[in-house]
Amino acid sequence: MVNWEELEEIHDTLNTKKYLLAQGEDLELTLQKNRDTVTDVARTLNFVEKIVICGAGDKYAIPLIAQYLWRSFSRKPMIVIHSKILAEYPNFLDDRTCVFLLSQSGRTKDTLLAMKMAMDRGAVCIGITNMREVERGTLFDVSTYPNGILVRTYTKYYPEKPLPATGTFHTTLFILNLILLSAIQEEGFYDVSSYIKFQTEQLPKLTHRLSTSVELIDWSREMALKLSNFKQESFYILGDGPRYGIARKAMINFMEGSKQDCMALETEEFHHNLIATLDRVNLTKKFLILIKPKEGFVSEHMSKLLMEIYTYWMKFGEEEKYLEIDPFKFVDVVVESTLGNLLTPPLYAIPIQWITYYLALLKGTDPGFSEVVGKVRG
Repeated sequence: MVNWEELEEIHDTLNTKKYLLAQGEDLELTLQKNRDTVTDVARTLNFVEKIVICGAGDKYAIPLIAQYLWRSFSRKPMIVIHSKILAEYPNFLDDRTCVFLLSQSGRTKDTLLAMKMAMDRGAVCIGITNMREVERGTLFDVSTYPNGILVRTYTKYYPEKPLPATGTFHTTLFILNLILLSAIQEEGFYDVSSYIKFQTEQLPKLTHRLSTSVELIDWSREMALKLSNFKQESFYILGDGPRYGIARKAMINFMEGSKQDCMALETEEFHHNLIATLDRVNLTKKFLILIKPKEGFVSEHMSKLLMEIYTYWMKFGEEEKYLEIDPFKFVDVVVESTLGNLLTPPLYAIPIQWITYYLALLKGTDPGFSEVVGKVRG
């Protein structure tokens, strides 16, 4: 019998648990303080010809999710790119481009380099950060740039100390999606008022319910125990469409929090390599974690593809090396399918956050601290 409270007391030196429990409150705080700013940024997007979103780490995973929302309703080009790559290859930027710069700390080196390149080319710059300080040489500089707007996210506990992002992941994705939805509504081609209502009224409550769910926490402990049997192996984490960004977030949580080797893959691409992965010559099958979309949220073709992965894994893989991530086991969400597909991906991050938290404790490591890398990559 595992004494979880004792493990928390020994290993959770930064109290990562309290940050996880507060994630729903973080969304409410961010919404309360940004209603006018969201409108200002949304209107700004009407006057540019293309949009670029960059970040690093989980702040790069965020636009990989948000891009599906934008592309479902707008024909205006959107490019998602890692901050470092944008800094190295910035020549497509101009004064008709809007660049979103995502950084929790406001001090991420690669994102600051991308900011400089964007400003040098006259691009509109929108910074999204949890940083509260007024400090030159950081993302704060966006607020003093003539074509810039700085958007701050807010968290109950500041600054966010654990290495794997908790509330800042959810608040950054939340405010970015709300800006994009507001811009789509401003364009006038689509009525996304029901999407905005879900984002502002239901998502914070759902995030809170999942983050504090005793049932989910107990289940996460069981899954962590299961995964701990394979802690010397590498894991596959699969996510389709807008859930691929969640797979990348999961990879970061496993690697930064649990110190567990793993790889994030697109479900659609993994399906092409499924048979080769399960070949009898491959004697050690990796643990497969599937971020499973809710039935009805994706096409019949995608549902069939997911079933094929499951069937082949059960037949040729190892049954005990399979885990589905499904937050809808713990909360009931009844919404139109496209809305659900585009706006519920962040809910999948919550069970993953709890699983990786408890896996870290079982491995005897701090879920919020690393001896190798720091919170700010500056």
